Amino acid sequence: RRKGGCMRTIILITCTLFFSLNATASSNFNLKINNLGIGDSLLSEYSKSKIKSEIKRNIDFYSVYDIDNTFVELFFYSKLKDYEYISFYIKPNDPNYIIYGLSGLKNYQNKFDKCLIHLDKEIKKFSNYDNLTRYETFEGEHPIDPSGKSFVIQTFFETQAREIVELQCADFDSSVQKNGDNEDYYGIYIFTEEVEDWFAGY
Repeated sequence: RRKGGCMRTIILITCTLFFSLNATASSNFNLKINNLGIGDSLLSEYSKSKIKSEIKRNIDFYSVYDIDNTFVELFFYSKLKDYEYISFYIKPNDPNYIIYGLSGLKNYQNKFDKCLIHLDKEIKKFSNYDNLTRYETFEGEHPIDPSGKSFVIQTFFETQAREIVELQCADFDSSVQKNGDNEDYYGIYIFTEEVEDWFAGY
């Protein structure tokens, strides 16, 4: 698996990354990554050839988990220096490449305590948004590691449009950190109901 690779608890913790947050108003949450959000087209930021190349490379990414390719997750480096990677979920046969999910990751390798401090700050900030409802927190074994030695903590919010927003920190055991994969990280994710249902069906 690629750097930062992981599985999502409750369903999958997708292999994803971190991004910038923009608010339409100080009390409202509106997430964008490199000027892209839910419902936008990837074509506004990436060329068709680049998108097609990423689709081809990642079309079977989740087949190891017996998940079909209704959606495909495309990975890019972030243009923002504060964040390492970003990803987007699209339907592979959609000619407009509309975004149904997006996510991002900030590396905290061997700095899990600092990740938790950052996570706590983000949870408090997100809890103040009028258009987000916090509904669940999970702490426990990371599902990617069958030994049970890796740990994840997640907090979930829901938007008024029923999109799911997840904040998390993951602490991987060294046994699954090979070739730069599965580094410790802070992640933020946002998915439509359709993507959540896709994951939930497996």
